[in-house]
Amino acid sequence: MALVEAAAAGLVVVSTAVGGVPEVLPPDMIVLTEPSAEGLLEGIECAIQRVPHQRPLEQHLRVRHMYDWNDVARRTSAVYDSVAASCRDDSLPARLARYLAAGRWVGALFSVVAVLSVLQLRLAEWWRPASAFDVAPDWCELHLHAAAASADVDTPGAGARGTRRAAGTMPTNVHGQNGAMMRR
Repeated sequence: MALVEAAAAGLVVVSTAVGGVPEVLPPDMIVLTEPSAEGLLEGIECAIQRVPHQRPLEQHLRVRHMYDWNDVARRTSAVYDSVAASCRDDSLPARLARYLAAGRWVGALFSVVAVLSVLQLRLAEWWRPASAFDVAPDWCELHLHAAAASADVDTPGAGARGTRRAAGTMPTNVHGQNGAMMRR
């Protein structure tokens, strides 16, 4: 997102052409280079030549229309929802079927490794049962939910506000009269 922020500020952006970077901004807003010191040097020299012709306000308006954050949030949420909805069966028979679908020899090899891994896990569980180990408590359950509950409890003698957080808990965020975020 740093590339988009720099472009929105009207700057000439220089980046290496790796990963998904070429798809982030159009070619007239970014100078893509090879991932080397020499490549970056050439990119910076090219960007310096572009600076006199740069129109920051025009570029800002273009970026503003390219990246509507509500749309980005909606698309990101759709991706997470589709991943959550596509829960697959990870039982041993289902995994073996997927491995075998990968090819005759490779699938057979992966299947043998998976079966051996399950047998090794069962042997380890027999030798040292899971019940012999302490289970780590869920951090979210202990801290976040407890903090939210204790922050909303009225405590006598807590001062002018009438509420006080318990020691060691996280503050809750509240909105003031003008909508500004404040910490309680």
